[in-house]
Amino acid sequence: MKKELNIGDEVFIFDSIYDNPNYQFDMKKPLEKGTVIEKSLSGDLSYHGSPWYVNVYDVLGDNGKKYVGTYNHCYAGSVSLLTVEDYVDYLDYQVDLNIEKEREIREQSKRIMDYKKQIEKEYLKPKVKSKGSK
Repeated sequence: MKKELNIGDEVFIFDSIYDNPNYQFDMKKPLEKGTVIEKSLSGDLSYHGSPWYVNVYDVLGDNGKKYVGTYNHCYAGSVSLLTVEDYVDYLDYQVDLNIEKEREIREQSKRIMDYKKQIEKEYLKPKVKSKGSK
């Protein structure tokens, strides 16, 4: 990830909901794509102790609307911003996580099936057909 954005960078614009880890992936879709048109420094964001500042970006959305936000998290302004490249990396990461979860589920299912076969073999007796049954 880049450390900061530059004027002219193309970014995806996310609702501040992007920062809430309780929301599912579907909620992490961009509101809009836009271009950084201005950059400034936030006011002091610290609650106590050393001052803490972040870059605040004005972005002109492809829809003509102006957005104000910060890179990667919504520390100041009303939106979060990610470069197109960072968002593609984020999507790749999500796919990798799903592939790993899928592998773990397959392994768990195999262990369960192996255990089930062991139980069936030990405790289920083959049914003996009686003379009257077909």
